[in-house]
Amino acid sequence: MQQTQVEVCYSNLEQALLGNQVDMVMNGWEKTADRLKTETFSDPYYSYGQQVIVRKDDTRFANVVPKTVKDLEGYTVGTGSGYKAESIMLADKKINVKSYTGNIAFTDLVQKKVDAFFLDFPIAAYYILGTGPGATPIPELKLLGDPIYIDDYFVGFKKTNPNSAILLPEINQCFAILKKNGTLKKIYTKWQLMNSLQAQIGVM
Repeated sequence: MQQTQVEVCYSNLEQALLGNQVDMVMNGWEKTADRLKTETFSDPYYSYGQQVIVRKDDTRFANVVPKTVKDLEGYTVGTGSGYKAESIMLADKKINVKSYTGNIAFTDLVQKKVDAFFLDFPIAAYYILGTGPGATPIPELKLLGDPIYIDDYFVGFKKTNPNSAILLPEINQCFAILKKNGTLKKIYTKWQLMNSLQAQIGVM
């Protein structure tokens, strides 16, 4: 079996999967009610949460430790189109949600075009903390509190794609090996993504 990596904009990943352009997707892929109708999922390979990002000099958040998105009510908050953070915030009509397709424009937060960002912790770690290949931290911004709304990342497969029945058990076997032999822990530790959440999915 030969693999081919296909790069697709996050907002188009589901279309690519359901249109049989790819056999599986993995890029911060989450289970949602809609996706469960048409997709099946691997075992989890990373546990994460949603992270609030603000400007360091924004005194409005000086004493705020986010527990839910209610802490963002009354603000304009950016996130990615199709992100789980988007669906969480859209359920609260008191938040003005600004969704970005493609690259997240953190410069909008620096330039005060939005009040905050709310998105996956690994994305925040890359851009705000500078953890990851080629990453450069944005000095004007900071993480506000710890991640909330804890969830997992999965590999997604189209239910009706005959290749899914072959690939899914193979992917799960790979994850089981990488968890057991410590490879996933080494990778997450290298990029400062290892934390106590990973124990619940067997990464120790």
